[in-house]
Amino acid sequence: MREFFAKALYNLFCSDPNQIILCGDLGYGVLDHIQKNLPKQFLNMGISETHMLAFASGLALHKKSVWIYSMPSFFILRAAEALRNLICEPSLPIKLIASGSGLSYGRMGSTHHSIEDIALLKSMPQMEIYLPATKEDIGTCISEMQKSDRPSYLRIIQQGSYPSLPSFEALRWSHPNKKSSHESKTLIVSIGGALRFLPPNHESNVLVVGKYPLSESDLLAISQRASQLEIKQILTIEEHLVRGGLGESLRSDLKQMPSIVQWKHLGLRHSHDKNLGDCDFMCRQLGLSESIIESEIKSMEAQ
Repeated sequence: MREFFAKALYNLFCSDPNQIILCGDLGYGVLDHIQKNLPKQFLNMGISETHMLAFASGLALHKKSVWIYSMPSFFILRAAEALRNLICEPSLPIKLIASGSGLSYGRMGSTHHSIEDIALLKSMPQMEIYLPATKEDIGTCISEMQKSDRPSYLRIIQQGSYPSLPSFEALRWSHPNKKSSHESKTLIVSIGGALRFLPPNHESNVLVVGKYPLSESDLLAISQRASQLEIKQILTIEEHLVRGGLGESLRSDLKQMPSIVQWKHLGLRHSHDKNLGDCDFMCRQLGLSESIIESEIKSMEAQ
C-alpha cells in the first residue's frame, strides 16, 4: 500500500516543484526517491510534531502545496491543538498522510495504535477524511487531495484486494457474492479498508464509504438505494473505536430513513490486554474479525 502511495506522490512532485513534504523522522524506504532526487521538496522535521504542523502552516501561507507524513498517534493525537488552530481553523489546504492507522502497528502496543483518529478529525473544522479500501484507490485520493482547498487526511490501513470493486469514489456499492443474495435485507457499510474483514460468501449488499463528510447528494443516494433494495438492517464495520467512529455519524446523518428498523456498529474497543500481535490478531482481540461479522449478520437477519 505504501509503495502505491510513494509512487503516486513521487510522480506528482516530479511534475510540480511547488510540492513539499514534511516528515516526522520516519518514511525511510517510502520517501527515499523524493529525498534523493528532489531534496528541495523534502524536509525531515525530526520528532517534533507540533513544530512540524506549525512549520507546515507557514509554508502553506506562502502558497506552498504542503504534505505531512507521519504516524497518526503522533501528529494527530499529540499535536491536536496545533492541527486545530494552525491548519483547520484557517482552512489551509495541507495534506496529512497517516502511515499505519488503525492497528497496523499491532505489536508496538497502544502508544502506536490509532483507533481514535477519525473521532478527533471529524470534529475538526473543514477537515476532509479519505478512506482508501484498496491499493488502487491511493492515486485517486492523492489527486483529489491535491485539488482540494481544505485540509485533508489520508487514512492508510492494511488493505485487501477486491477486483469487482469500482474505482474510488466517496460511495461505492458492491454486489453480494451469491446469486440468491439479492433477497438479503441487510446492508453492510464498510468504512474504507474494513472491507477486508467481510466473510467471503456473505449474502448482503455492501456500501464502501471512501470519504467523509458526505455531501447531501451522497446521503440522499444512500437513502434512495436502501429504499430500492428494501433494506431493513444496517451493519457498519470499521477499524476504529465504535464510539466516535463513522458508523455512529452515518446513523445520525441518515436519521431520516424510516425503513431502517435496526442498526448495529462493529468496530474496536479499548483494551489494556498485554497480548500483542499483528494487525489481524489485534483486530480479533479487540472485536473485529470475519467470524464476528458473520455471526452478527446471521443474528440481525434472524430477527
